[in-house]
Order: sequence, then C-alpha cells, then structure tokens
Amino acid sequence: MNIKNGKPVRNVLTGSLFVLVGAAAWIVLSAGQAGAFVSSDQDATTTNVGVGVANTGGNAAVGNASTNSATSDQTASATGGGGAGNDTVAVNDSNTSNNSNGSATIVTGHANAVGNDATNNTQQVAKADDAAGAPFVLADQDVTTTNIGVGVANTGLNVAAGNLSDNTSDVDQHATANGGGGDAVAVNTGTASNNSNGTATIITGNATAVGNQALNNAVQVVDADGASSFVLADQSVDTLNAGFGIANSGINFAFGNLSTNDNTPSQTATAVGGAGDQIAANTITATNNSAGNALIATGNATGIGSASVNNNSQVLNADGIASVHNRPNTAVPLLLLMFGLLFALTPLRRLGIRSR
Repeated sequence: MNIKNGKPVRNVLTGSLFVLVGAAAWIVLSAGQAGAFVSSDQDATTTNVGVGVANTGGNAAVGNASTNSATSDQTASATGGGGAGNDTVAVNDSNTSNNSNGSATIVTGHANAVGNDATNNTQQVAKADDAAGAPFVLADQDVTTTNIGVGVANTGLNVAAGNLSDNTSDVDQHATANGGGGDAVAVNTGTASNNSNGTATIITGNATAVGNQALNNAVQVVDADGASSFVLADQSVDTLNAGFGIANSGINFAFGNLSTNDNTPSQTATAVGGAGDQIAANTITATNNSAGNALIATGNATGIGSASVNNNSQVLNADGIASVHNRPNTAVPLLLLMFGLLFALTPLRRLGIRSR
C-alpha cells in the first residue's frame, strides 16, 4: 500500500474526529445523565356549552267575542165602529238594545335566560428548582378553554283583544188602523241601539338573554431557578368565548274594539178612515255606540352574546440558568453527524491512499 500526501489524510481524519465528537457531546448534553432529566407535560382542556330559553310571552287574551242579536217584531191592528165619535187607534212601541263590553289584560313577568355561566380556574405549575444537578428541564404547558352559549328570552309575542263581538239590532213594526166615520190613527215608535266597548292592555316584563357569561383564569408557571443548566419551556393558552343572545319584549298586538254592529229598523204604519181624519206616524231612533282602548307597555329587552373576562398569566422563572430556549432545535446534532460521516466515508483513493 502506497500512501501519498500523508498530511492531507491526517487533516481529514482529524476534522472528521472533531465533528463526530461535537455531535456526540451535543446529544449527550441534550439528553442529560440518567436520573437527572426533568420532563413535564401539562395539558388542561375545559369546554362549557349551554343553551338557555326563558319565555313568559306568547299569550292571547280576548275580553269579549260574543254574538248578540236583539230583534223586535210588532204588529198592531185596530178596527173601529161606524160611529162618528168612535176613533180607531193602532200603536206600536219598541225599545231594542245591545250592550256588549269586553276587557283583556296581559301582564307578563321577567324572562331571564343564560346559556352558559362558567367560572374556569386552571393552574399549571412545573416546579424543578429542587431537582439539583438536572442539566436539562423540559416543560410543556397547554391550557385550552372553550365557552359556548345560546340565550333566548321572550316576554313579547302577545295578542290582546278587548271586544270582538258581533251585534245586531232589528226592529220590525207594522201598525194598521181602520176607522169608520171617525178618526183613524196608526203610530209606530221604536228605539234600536248597540253599545259596544272594549279595552285591551298588554304589559310585559323585562327580557334578558345572555349567551355566554364566563370568567376564565389560567396560570402557568415554570420554576427552574438554579436547578439546571438548560431549560426548554413551551407555554400556550387558548381561550375561545362564543355566545348568541336574543331578547324580545315586542311584537305585541292589542285591539280595544273590533266589534261589528248592525242596526236595521223597519216600520210600516197604515191608517184607513171614512169621513174623518186619517193619520199614520212612524218614529224611530237607531244608534250605534262603539268605543275601544288599547295599551301596550313593554319592558326592557337586553341580549348579550358573550360577556367574558379572561385572565391569563404565564411565568418562566429561570434565573441563573445558563441556557433557556423556548423551542428545541434538533437539526444541529443531525447535521453534525451527517457531515462527520461524510468526511469519514470519503473514498481513500481521493485522499491519496492507493494499494500496490
């Protein structure tokens, strides 16, 4: 075997040796000694989901929905003698009326709906300050909190009708007087009336809806003060608050008076006399009185999708630690190994080493 250029060969071998030794030292320092390695993996997951529905509304009230009919049918007939002093008289007198009144009142209480009401207290502590001689401390802390809520509150959607009555008043009168030589008198007197009144009142309470109401407290502490020469800490806090709140105290309908009133009088008077006077008289009074009053008073409507207070605290106590890293870098020792193997496995003939 013939070795040429012995100095370059020694340089290459020496360089390869240094690379391999450096990679091995890196791995040893990263892995630590047996029984002197502190690893902490802390994970807390909290999920709160709620749906709240409160309702005091959706009511219907009707004070009066009656159907009233007043009918008067009268016939008067008078036939007198033939004497000159004998009068003939036919008289009808009618008084027909309807009185229809109604009152409707709706009073609702308060409606409170809370989908999710949560208090989350999460505390994670990795204490390694008394682990003397540990060259490597690995702490991974993760807190995930999710609060989701839906709140629906309603005191509205109410309908109140004071008077929905149907009123009919009819007067039908016929008077006939047949006289001889004297007077003939036929008289109709009638009164037809409808009185219809109504009152509707709706008073709603407050409607309050809270989809999500949460108090989140998360504390993460890594205490490795003076315990090691290398601290690797990864702290993560994820908080999600989502809420949907609907509150309603409106969409109310109040009708004081929706009545239907019909007044139809009919009168016929006939007088037939001889030589004397002939008198036919009709008197009618027809009236409709319809009044209504409607009142709607709503309470407050408050809808809150999410009301959350998030208090997150992360503490890394590594005073006096020689090396502190947030994330590991494992590519460095791997690269050193690759370069060391590359130099060590270089063909000997390219380094000037040949066999005879």
